[in-house]
Parts: sequence; C-alpha cells; structure tokens
Amino acid sequence: KAKTKEKIVALTFDDGPYPPYTNQILDILKEYDVPATFFVVGQNAAKHPDLICRIVAEGHQLGNHTYNHIDLLKADRRTIAAEIERTNQLLAEIVGFEPKVARPPHGFRDAVVMDVITKRGMKVVDWSVMSRDWLNPGVNVIVQRTIGNVKNGSIILLHDGDGVAASASRAQTVEATRHIIREL
Repeated sequence: KAKTKEKIVALTFDDGPYPPYTNQILDILKEYDVPATFFVVGQNAAKHPDLICRIVAEGHQLGNHTYNHIDLLKADRRTIAAEIERTNQLLAEIVGFEPKVARPPHGFRDAVVMDVITKRGMKVVDWSVMSRDWLNPGVNVIVQRTIGNVKNGSIILLHDGDGVAASASRAQTVEATRHIIREL
C-alpha cells in the first residue's frame, strides 16, 4: 500500500499475458483511460509478444513475475536470478527496456529473493487488496472483496492470466474489472 491521502489506487494484473482475457482487460482500461501494471510471466510473454507491445503502447507498466512462475522460496540464488534475468532480457528484446518492478509468484519471498531482485535495481511490489479472483468465485464476489477493502493508496491484485497452465477462464476477472473501475 502506498501512503497517500489522495483518492488513488493501483490496479495490478498477474500471470499474463493470456488471450483473450488480457486483450479484454486492455480494452476496458482503454475505454476508461485507466493505467495498470501487468506483472507478466516470461513464458507467456514469449508466446504473446504482441500483447506485451500493446501493454506498453497503451501506457501501462510492465512488471516481472518470473519466467516459469515458480515458488522462489524453493529455489537457490542462481535459479532466482535466472528467473528474473531471463524475463528481463525477453521483455527488453520485445519492447526495448527491462521492467523496474517485480512481483514474486504468490508473493513468496525471503531475504535472498529480495536481495536478488533489488541488486538488479528493481523494486518488489506487493498488494494490499486481494480478491482471490483466480478461484473464479463469481463477478460480484470479486467486486465486493475488492471494493470492500480499498483505501487510499491500495494496490489491487487481479489476474489476467493463469500462471503457466493457461487453462482457467479469467472472464469473471474481466467483468469484475469493469465494475471495479466504475465503482472507484
């Protein structure tokens, strides 16, 4: 959570890019002129470089969510570094720059994870509002869990993707995003 008295929140989306859901979320963000941060999985970015380009072209921030969406707490320093660097290099090849922010999968981190990321000049970005949208509990539940917990400076966690599995629907998140933006 950012400390602010302003009525401002950050929308963040994890695990993409993942068509058609990332495309649909980008359409909604464009319609309402709302910027967001997309914490992308390298594997997914490699499959959908066009969506990475669109995210940047439309003024959104790119974040690193590792290459393989692994639990970094179960990895050694070299593996953690490789997960971050491989994604950074891929994104630089696609859009010409490396992201400045990262989010470890599931938010799992320790001193080693933090050290590896910060030594690369990156900031770890958490969230303060979690709707558990990845469980597909229903559009209204996602909206209520989000709106009911938002305060000035909240960082909202939503999912445009499904890790590397890329099999679960994110249609509920897409529709919930529209309602969340309207309500806020």
